[in-house]
Amino acid sequence: MASESSFTRMRFAAAIGVGLLGALFIWVAVPINNFLLNLNPVADSYIPEAVLAILALLVLCINPLLGRIGEAWRMTHRQLALVLGIWLMASVIPGTGLLGNLPYALARSTQIANTDKAMAEMQKSMALPPSMFPDKLEMGKETPVADGLLLGLQPNEPIPWNAWLRTLATWAPLFLGMWLMMIGLGMIVYPQWRERERLPFPLLTMYEALIESPEEGRKFPPVLRDRAFWTGALIVLAIHSLNGLDLHTRGSFPGISLNWDYWQLFTDGVWRYAHWTMRGGHLYFILVGIVYFMPNRTSFSIWAGILAFAFYLMFQGAYFPWHGTSNPHPDFRAGAWIAYGLGVLFLGRSHWMQVARAMFTRGKEGAVVRDRAAGWYFVAGCVAMTLWFLFAGLSIGASIGFMLFGVLLTLLSARVVSETGLPLFNFTAVRCPTLILHDPKDRLVSFASAEAASAIPGSKLVE
Repeated sequence: MASESSFTRMRFAAAIGVGLLGALFIWVAVPINNFLLNLNPVADSYIPEAVLAILALLVLCINPLLGRIGEAWRMTHRQLALVLGIWLMASVIPGTGLLGNLPYALARSTQIANTDKAMAEMQKSMALPPSMFPDKLEMGKETPVADGLLLGLQPNEPIPWNAWLRTLATWAPLFLGMWLMMIGLGMIVYPQWRERERLPFPLLTMYEALIESPEEGRKFPPVLRDRAFWTGALIVLAIHSLNGLDLHTRGSFPGISLNWDYWQLFTDGVWRYAHWTMRGGHLYFILVGIVYFMPNRTSFSIWAGILAFAFYLMFQGAYFPWHGTSNPHPDFRAGAWIAYGLGVLFLGRSHWMQVARAMFTRGKEGAVVRDRAAGWYFVAGCVAMTLWFLFAGLSIGASIGFMLFGVLLTLLSARVVSETGLPLFNFTAVRCPTLILHDPKDRLVSFASAEAASAIPGSKLVE
């Protein structure tokens, strides 16, 4: 029994080691791909290409070779699941979301605050902690650290790690709180959605198929021995290869268009108000694959909902045009998201009460231990986020509001992805009290107020 327990621990340690090696590869390869080579992002969706590439290497090459040495060497389904979880978490950090926006936003905010009087006055009135920014916020003061990131370092100029590490240490508690909240929230809602509401989890189904243990005497999981799977994969590969050759050889190879464009048909009468989703589009094979795992009622709801809203916009534009100063549709959609989130919470109210009771009990049953850990992770994350907002200078009401806003968006994202499996998902229609200032001279963004933004020539506010 002791030797079996020791062997299990060794398997667990080996899986963690493989996961960390893959995470190191992701942290090095993804920034090079995204920022140095300026290629398409490979770690920014719920199906990150970087993870799939090394997972394919592990499942198709490394694991079968380990099986030839001995079945005891082959990584099991549980080990592969642990490795995949580490890689998916590792993809969060170097993507174009966190790494591609936050440092540049902080640097750009510093530059504007030290060169624009309106912004400088606003920053001063907010009394933000100085360590939140790489340089000191003071009108007319130079910003060497921010300039080095945005404009490039001079030859032989060292990277100012101390300044950036200080800034990272200031923002780290917020990230830690967010991650604790998301981990706790996931542990809370998963049993409710999986066991009671029986959501389909299309992405989870796809990943499970890829890491499924092969039958005795087989080297690969069943899905990787399916002719239909490889036929579809090779057809998609051939189409993308032809389109790539057509693009890079300027038409020397025949391309296969994946777009459809009917804009010319929507020019008369009420049809000229048709939404762009009715006028054209692009075929994404990854969505076709996800829909295969999606229940028909869900895919039909998405299709019918988009079509119904497009017709609403068309007839509203033709017969009931609005004359306000801003588009009301984002507010309508934001209200719908809030109602949807409250509905999700209402459906799971009994499970949330179960988690709350487990937090203050000492039971050792598996479900109680899971719910107790989930509840305290969630609460600790929410408290850490609220305290960080207080540290940043927000009032107690605003701090709680921002924390609840983050929880709501996380809950909605998890719910939609769990039901639909959509690999790309964001909340462009949800408005937050914070505005984003976009300078048309570059792609960098910074947080600002409407008054400060209006004082900067050529700038515009985007949601």
